[in-house]
Amino acid sequence: MEESKKIVTLFLLVTSLILISVVSRGKSSQEVITTGQVVVSGTWGKEPGQFGLQEEKEEVVFYYGPTTFTVDNQGNIYVADDKNHRIQKFDRKGNLLLCFGSKGEKDDQFWLIEDIAVDNEGKIFVADFKNSSVKIFNSKGRYLSSIKSEDIGIWRFRQLASVDVDTEGNIYIVDSYEKMYKLNKQRQLISTHDWDLPIVSGKGYRVKRKGKGLREIEIEVYNIEEDGRKRLSKKMSFAPDVVPSIAHFEQIDEFGNIYVGYDDSAMDHIVTIARLNPAGKMLRKYNIELKMYYRQSISIKIAKNGDIYIMKSTKDKFWIERIPYRPR
Repeated sequence: MEESKKIVTLFLLVTSLILISVVSRGKSSQEVITTGQVVVSGTWGKEPGQFGLQEEKEEVVFYYGPTTFTVDNQGNIYVADDKNHRIQKFDRKGNLLLCFGSKGEKDDQFWLIEDIAVDNEGKIFVADFKNSSVKIFNSKGRYLSSIKSEDIGIWRFRQLASVDVDTEGNIYIVDSYEKMYKLNKQRQLISTHDWDLPIVSGKGYRVKRKGKGLREIEIEVYNIEEDGRKRLSKKMSFAPDVVPSIAHFEQIDEFGNIYVGYDDSAMDHIVTIARLNPAGKMLRKYNIELKMYYRQSISIKIAKNGDIYIMKSTKDKFWIERIPYRPR
């Protein structure tokens, strides 16, 4: 009888160890969630410091919040509050500095903001979808000028999608038909060409899965030639510790580090942001929980100093978190 008890005890112990081993191997490092500090927050509404709108349809309330934002070199945060047709600017601590814009077709008005960028001088560039122009404001929110299709000698912009400004002041405008327009600092058209890559600081980036089982992530960096064509500058790849179902480019920082986002095909609502050095070596990764509530969009931005900003929302409020840069 005593011998039987020993055998049963030993069997249970071995079974427990096997189960622990299986569970441990099945647990991904994705489960360690990185949380940031809330720096901007507000409820739904039209007052300064509020965001988006509530809309009732057939006794169901929908919440529509901002879809994009950006961060300048000083850490100021610019929220494209497109449902209220305005830009709201906050400092690093979340204090509201500016709130400008309204719905309309005048120079200082917006009608569906698609993207926003800030140059090294603090000028604000806003891609206005309905008005089919990029509107430029100074750091105080005062209207300066607009870039319209007729100003640069083309027939029309076809549904503006994004705007970017590099360190030399060159402006890159991309429409929804994957046509890229490069302008110099004086807003003269330099080149136009078909384009299908995100542009950051005057370079194009393509991120894709590759290898057996698509377990690796490859990054291609392209220079933009004078005629607008893209030329492959370098290629690098790395193997994450999970099987990614998607992979996409996020941003580069002032140190030349590249940020790539991917998720674990076995886990929901988690995205990993990997920071790679210019040679493609993994330096650090951040596992971020993202959930979509009530049709709200989620957006991630990387500041030039390497801080990560995440825009989130629920049915009650909107907020932006910051994860400070850490070298390792």
